[in-house]
Amino acid sequence: MATNQRPRTSPLAFFARGSAPARRRRGPRRREAFFAQFDGGTTAAVPSSTIALGCDILEQRILLTASPAADFDFSLGTITGYHGAGGAVEIPSTIDGLPVLVIGSGAFASNGQAANPVTSVIIPSSVIIIGDYAFGDTTSLANVRIGTSVQVIGESAFSGATALTRVVIPGSVVTIGDGAFEGATSVASVTLGSRVRTIGDGAFLGNTALTRVGIPASVRTIGDNAFGRCTSLARFDVAARNVAYRSDARGVLFNKSGAALVSYPAGRVSPTYAISSTVTSIRDHAFDYAAHLTSITIPNRVTSIGANAFAHIQGLASVTLGTGITSIPVGAFFNCRGLRSVTIPSSVTSIGDYAFYANMGLTSVTIGDHVASIGSNAFAACISLVSATISASVNSIGSSAFTGCSVLTGVTFEGNAPSVGAAAFLFVGPDAKAYRAVGLTGYGDDGAYFHGLIVATPVAPAN
Repeated sequence: MATNQRPRTSPLAFFARGSAPARRRRGPRRREAFFAQFDGGTTAAVPSSTIALGCDILEQRILLTASPAADFDFSLGTITGYHGAGGAVEIPSTIDGLPVLVIGSGAFASNGQAANPVTSVIIPSSVIIIGDYAFGDTTSLANVRIGTSVQVIGESAFSGATALTRVVIPGSVVTIGDGAFEGATSVASVTLGSRVRTIGDGAFLGNTALTRVGIPASVRTIGDNAFGRCTSLARFDVAARNVAYRSDARGVLFNKSGAALVSYPAGRVSPTYAISSTVTSIRDHAFDYAAHLTSITIPNRVTSIGANAFAHIQGLASVTLGTGITSIPVGAFFNCRGLRSVTIPSSVTSIGDYAFYANMGLTSVTIGDHVASIGSNAFAACISLVSATISASVNSIGSSAFTGCSVLTGVTFEGNAPSVGAAAFLFVGPDAKAYRAVGLTGYGDDGAYFHGLIVATPVAPAN
């Protein structure tokens, strides 16, 4: 998710953008006492210090020391913009006698680039929704106090808030939206309230200072890559009463049954990890950026690996793939620069796009004898790859599959020629060969070109 762009429109936009034009309020900073007398449904003209509302048996006194109303654009209960003096901002709970219910989409967005940036924010207890990108890219925002009535923190609400160091989600919050705190690189501590049910995709993506996360019992959904690229994160701790998730003694996050490995803490300091025998699936991005891992064994019981499951593990030198795996998905081992060799087991039938892209240490690869398709860019930019063996089962090789394998000297084809996408063997080693046995069809004669490779008959070893 990009942190420098406003996200797509979400249902929160209904609240965040009123149909009436926003009105700017002018006036000095003030300290005022408001008296609200709820009179059981009657309506009457009242002095400016009294608000009459149709509610039963409730009397409330509110004392405000908030930033002046003139600092905000306000419409239909929603703050839609800010143009104050910056610094410490306390959002008022009412403006012109109307409650502030929503911090609208982009209301404070990119304020860090303003002449008078906001450095801290107090969100009042009147607010129910913090809209999409409301504080997005407020790069000077170091402190925020979220009001105790907020129920929804919208998509990318605090994304790119790089000065923010601590996040406390109050007990009122139910939903943390996709990318809500993405790229908040200084956040070292996150406290999740006791009512949080949903943590969205990439909610804390790239919080590189975050060291530990406690998942309360209320959480039912943790989105894809919610804590991805948190390279200092050492462990997850899940409340014992949580019915959807659990963590093991090493701080790894699983679904409650233990069948799905959800997330491995990327900052865990250990060179190896033995996946539990209870695991049958590894979720998308599960081991993404696990910088300390050097080897991993995937047991035979595992039948599915998620997209980008082992991407960006720079020190990963050894992988053993179990025989239960039938597909290597998109980006599964993307940019694992330390990986030296790969053997694809015979259980695998497809290798996804970018599966081994930019594995710069990879020198050889053997494709299993049941693989039918190799995706686009699957082995592209593997600049140390010298040789590859394509089994007879392969019937298609995607575009740019081996592009940029600059020292590739030969590809051995064990069956008739597969269909080959554009630029599949572009920028490989000079005079790289397509070796095929006599009798195989679709390659042409020795010396002909097969998608940029020179066709040759392999030389039988001497007796």
